[in-house]
Amino acid sequence: GGVKKSEQSLDESKRRKALDELTSAANELMSIGHNNVYQDSYAVLDEFVKKAKASKAAEVKEWEYKFVGQEKIHTGFTATQMQRWNNAQYFKSALVRKVGTQAWLKCETNFEFE
Repeated sequence: GGVKKSEQSLDESKRRKALDELTSAANELMSIGHNNVYQDSYAVLDEFVKKAKASKAAEVKEWEYKFVGQEKIHTGFTATQMQRWNNAQYFKSALVRKVGTQAWLKCETNFEFE
C-alpha cells in the first residue's frame, strides 16, 4: 500500500505541474493576441508561436521608461510592448525615451512609439 500511495502522489504532482505549464502557455498566447488558444489545433498554435517569435526577434528593444519621482530606469522594450502598455494606461505617471537619447518625454495617451 505505501508505495502505491507515493506513486499516486507523484503522478498527481506531475499532472498539476503539466496543467500549470499548459495554463501559463495559454495565458501567454492570449496576451500576445491569440484568443482562440483553447479552440485551435496544435498546428495552428505552433504556426502562431513561430510567427510571433520571428516577429519578436525582428523588433529592436529600443525604448525605456521611468516613473515620475523615481530614479529606476526600466529598459529594453520594443515599440509594440510600449504601445500596448500605454494603451492600457500603464504610463500615466511615466516618462519615456528611446535608448541612447537624453530627453525624457511625458507619455500622453495618444503617444505613438515608433
